[in-house]
Amino acid sequence: DILVNANVTRVESVEGRVRVSWQGGAGGAHGPSSPATAAEFDAVVIATPLELAGDLEIELSGSDGNIVTDRPHQTTHTTFVDGTLSPAYFDISAAHPRPYDILTMELEGVEFSSVGYHGAGTTRGASIYKLFSRVELDDEALDRIFSARSATERLVWRGAYPVLDPVDDEAWPRFDLNSGDGGGGDGTPLAPVMYVNAMESPVSCMETEIISAKNAALRIADALEAL
Repeated sequence: DILVNANVTRVESVEGRVRVSWQGGAGGAHGPSSPATAAEFDAVVIATPLELAGDLEIELSGSDGNIVTDRPHQTTHTTFVDGTLSPAYFDISAAHPRPYDILTMELEGVEFSSVGYHGAGTTRGASIYKLFSRVELDDEALDRIFSARSATERLVWRGAYPVLDPVDDEAWPRFDLNSGDGGGGDGTPLAPVMYVNAMESPVSCMETEIISAKNAALRIADALEAL
């Protein structure tokens, strides 16, 4: 069954398994609504940053009480524009081909982090561009960057990824939150609780999250074979 719109409130160890508790929730397209508010599992995957998980409580036998939940996260402003880049803004001649991709450094006065080409626009000579920036690009800023615009869409992504400042790897979250030395003293294997967003501490992108998810699946497969 698939349970959607449920607010997970607690993840805890229970006799070699993991109990997940939640509030609310309704059946999705592939499953009925569930009156239950908790269930036990042989393995759990957490696929959201714990820093953005509200009041979620985690109590695991193997965590040693050492679960990182204080990584600062970056807010990213994304702006999609159907238009033409301004030659004057980029100090190029009008006859010069427009750049496809532009990357910048984090310097005062630089209005955007990057500009990426995403295909032809809806009018002659125009293109679709995606801009990332640390603050919202208002119409005044966009009119400097573009000589013409026919459409603009803005998206604010709060908590897009952890702030990627150099830190000691001891400050990174554990990949398996239930793999420490606490608990399991009777020889019973600890149920894995995989945290795929731990991978975002050294590098954060869709491709590395795929690798993290695959590692989680392999770790769970090994654990289930050992049952």
